[in-house]
Amino acid sequence: MDAVWIVGLAVLVIGIIVAVSVYNARMQRLRREAIEKFAAESGLTFSSEDTEQFRTRLLEFQFFKEGRAQRVFNLLRAEAEGVRLSVFDYQFTIGSGKNQSTHRQSVLVVESSSLHLPPLTVRPESLFDAIANVFGFRDIDFEDSPEFSRRFVLKSPSEVLTRKLFDAEVFQFFVERRDVALEANDSRMVYYRRNKTVQPSDLKGFLADGLQLFNLFSTRQALLEEAEKTERHL
Repeated sequence: MDAVWIVGLAVLVIGIIVAVSVYNARMQRLRREAIEKFAAESGLTFSSEDTEQFRTRLLEFQFFKEGRAQRVFNLLRAEAEGVRLSVFDYQFTIGSGKNQSTHRQSVLVVESSSLHLPPLTVRPESLFDAIANVFGFRDIDFEDSPEFSRRFVLKSPSEVLTRKLFDAEVFQFFVERRDVALEANDSRMVYYRRNKTVQPSDLKGFLADGLQLFNLFSTRQALLEEAEKTERHL
């Protein structure tokens, strides 16, 4: 009886695993088809897989170095007036054995030669960050926007230039979204929601967010250039 019970339990477990795998595969197929449809309706190019090794061109950003088995898929692209947009699903795995976990999120990359941003990162503040602040590991805070400083960690080796980028409009952009993160350097911005995939029906809004942030930073290029000149003369 015990042997029969063990075999039955094993069959049940295997059946559940197979059912979950089939369900996940179906959900991924439906997502891919919906994204491809959105691309066709919006005039974007679509690639189900990263056949051009797009990720390897973004390794200057810490986000794309994390974990292993990194994968870019459901890749959408568009270019207009010198601005290149790339939206894709991205996943990577961390840990091993029982502690292994796979993370997946939607990512938007904006590239333009008109951008000349200092290297910077913005992400929601965690409990660990709050504890680190107590011990002096501080990020860039703003007295005129305590809510932004409380909700987000902003770090950059170029604090003076970074402060020129952030004002009331930029603070509002992040505070209204709260769960978003950003890495930027020179002509590129990487914008995403950590461990969250954007539904196909919300991709238009996700793209609009990225373009809005691009426009906010673009209009502040003159301030950056002036600050850079000042730094060079100090």
